[in-house]
Amino acid sequence: MPNLAVVFGPPGTGKTTELARLARQYVDDEGSDSVLLCAYTKTAARELAGRDLPLEPHQVGTLHSHCYHALDRPTIAEPAYQEWNEANPLYPLSRQKSPLAADDPGGSTPGTIADEYLNQINVLRHRLVPEDRWPYPEQLFWKLWQKWKHERGYLDFTDLIDRARFVVPVAPGRPATIIADEAQDLSLLQWDLLTRWGRHATRVIAAGDDDQALYRWCGADFRPLLAAPQRRVLPQSYRVPRRLQAWATRYAESIQQRHPKTWESRAEEGTLLHEGGTWEAPDMVIARLTAWLEEPWGTYACIAPCSYMLEPLIEALEQEGLPFSNRWRPHRRDWNPLAPPAKGVGIMQRLLDFARPPDRLWSWQELATWVPLIRADGVLRRKAKTHVTLHADEAKPCTMGDLEDLFLPGQLDGALRGDLHWLADNLLQSRAKALAYPLRVYRRFGREGLLEMPRITIGTAHSLKGAEADTVVFWQDLSRAQRVALCEGGEGADDVYRMLYVACTRARETLIVIGGNHG
Repeated sequence: MPNLAVVFGPPGTGKTTELARLARQYVDDEGSDSVLLCAYTKTAARELAGRDLPLEPHQVGTLHSHCYHALDRPTIAEPAYQEWNEANPLYPLSRQKSPLAADDPGGSTPGTIADEYLNQINVLRHRLVPEDRWPYPEQLFWKLWQKWKHERGYLDFTDLIDRARFVVPVAPGRPATIIADEAQDLSLLQWDLLTRWGRHATRVIAAGDDDQALYRWCGADFRPLLAAPQRRVLPQSYRVPRRLQAWATRYAESIQQRHPKTWESRAEEGTLLHEGGTWEAPDMVIARLTAWLEEPWGTYACIAPCSYMLEPLIEALEQEGLPFSNRWRPHRRDWNPLAPPAKGVGIMQRLLDFARPPDRLWSWQELATWVPLIRADGVLRRKAKTHVTLHADEAKPCTMGDLEDLFLPGQLDGALRGDLHWLADNLLQSRAKALAYPLRVYRRFGREGLLEMPRITIGTAHSLKGAEADTVVFWQDLSRAQRVALCEGGEGADDVYRMLYVACTRARETLIVIGGNHG
């Protein structure tokens, strides 16, 4: 692509800020409709859109969303998996996510053989592998999948990119400038689309960092970045201190296939600590997190190479009542146990409704969220839950008389005090497990512990590639497959070094490395 210019953005060098600056510059020079911003993920698109750019909403989005609207909003096949299952009972699909969105190379296990076929087909399509070179079972499944989609007029997610390559030859809005963020994660299929659109644009600007390319195993290909005729590196990190940069650079320089980069760290030295231990025994980390949270400042990230290595930490955090989350992976309920559900009332909100401010009584709406959690026997009057359900849509407060009509004598006082022990003692057994962790958080940190964004973030290096924290705890324990890759060298070893590099460049002040040295 002769008009491709690459902006390499090492960790914390302000890549998104630079893209926003370029977008404003070209809008000023060439008009408000002259720029199209393409992000790899919805999260990156939202971050770009939040920079107050002089662009309309339709000018900022993922490549998939741009293609979706350019193709006149077709019906997407994947959400209709139940229709597929009815028509093809021998190959049922589940709701398992594609490996293209997985959190680490071993983090997505298809639920059915059909999931495995479809996931593998998507990877092959993104790599532009000809169909006649696919494994035979995938070819057979592909014929069924194609026939079913054609009969119903559906397109799958990969079709959006593939179809747009041929029926949308010019980028939506005919922009003079196309800007692609997180370009190291684009697949060859997506690069082909950008190349076709780029023929009708003045310039294509791709921003990314090949040293942070973590998704080659599921179809991403950073090589077009290395072949671009115009390349520059953002020179200054605003995140990584000197000592941590030196440690992480050892991993970057171990990568065989890369564009060499020179960039300055922050002036601060930073703190680098090495600790013995393993992901299977997170007691030391829990003790430190508990002490750190006693101070009213500071953010903390706990990172592991593979998602299964976080399971003991999650169990320990829940037992101690320490709030945690991963806002970059909201679909992971195990990483976001305090987040509200997509639909309905979450368990955390039910607890907050129970522990209402002491200067007022509950509204009927609040009663309707937490009263179903408690047992009726010995606590509520006959048909009390039915009565609460009938008034569940009413925002008006209850009267003391209303409450006395619902609760048996001697039970109302504990509820009125917001007594958590009363609540725990009277929970239905089927609800006790779900409420146990929020109760521990509330006892330890009060309402704020449930309402504020947790200061502890957990995740894999893959899931936290765009994140940062004041202090990062990183377990260097590698999976067996990762250890084998290091021993064999080549592209597999490069992938491991990139993962280690990303994990070690999330910290603003302190990096605590646990486990062996793989430098």
